[in-house]
Amino acid sequence: MACGKRHGVWYMPGRALDAVVDCVFVEHYFSIPRNQGVFNRIVPDNTVELIITDKRFTRRLSQRDSTMTVSSHFSGLKTTWQDISLEGSPLISIRFKADKIFQLTGIPAFEFRDQSVLPEDAFGRQFEQFEGQLFDQTTTAERLDLIHRFIAKKWSVSSTTDHAAFQYAKTRIEQRHGNIQLGRLCKQLNISTKTLENKFKTFLGLTPKAYCGLVRFVHCIKTFRARNLTLTDLAYASGYYDQAHMIRAFRAYTGFSPKAYFAQPSGIQDDIF
Repeated sequence: MACGKRHGVWYMPGRALDAVVDCVFVEHYFSIPRNQGVFNRIVPDNTVELIITDKRFTRRLSQRDSTMTVSSHFSGLKTTWQDISLEGSPLISIRFKADKIFQLTGIPAFEFRDQSVLPEDAFGRQFEQFEGQLFDQTTTAERLDLIHRFIAKKWSVSSTTDHAAFQYAKTRIEQRHGNIQLGRLCKQLNISTKTLENKFKTFLGLTPKAYCGLVRFVHCIKTFRARNLTLTDLAYASGYYDQAHMIRAFRAYTGFSPKAYFAQPSGIQDDIF
């Protein structure tokens, strides 16, 4: 099923891949000349992506104060801002469910956190042939079929490690928009705080506390876009202690104060937020 967005089209996965893929998307934002070669601020959005392109894709990483230029790559879960610049729109991109990457690749998710890695390092040597086949196709429908077969094959042999406690905790954190007492949650699950932390780091790449902060931040942005509250009301509606608490979170995640962040266009992230 296709879903038209402001900057492209999202293709929803079939039932067989619904557990692991959020969507496959073809964006047109960087096909517009004025958007090419210009850095765009990307903030944590609780997504992980496999980006397939033969064009130069530059990421300026806030944490390491460094810049990397790649073509196709896998981008892990972000915990702080990045600036990106593209010479043109990618061929196609796959947005995975962040908590399924360990099962899909066999690599603990924390190894991908705030990282962009070569696709073959995450998905194996088969990726090179898969990528070539994608570029050989002439229609999106043909590419979607290839993507389905490639991911379905990897998912069918993925780890079946029991992670019911992790999934329950993750769901509860999301339901409460990150505002939850983790100690009480551990008691409900009858597991230690350390055990839950290890599960989150393996499956998601973050500690439960860090994931609460990320979920709260994403919810805060979506709340502002939907309701246009004052910053004080937004802070309380999002579960921050006060406006100062929200400001500290925004500076860590975006590099800006909330006022400055909301004053600028979302750019390529319009379709997420």
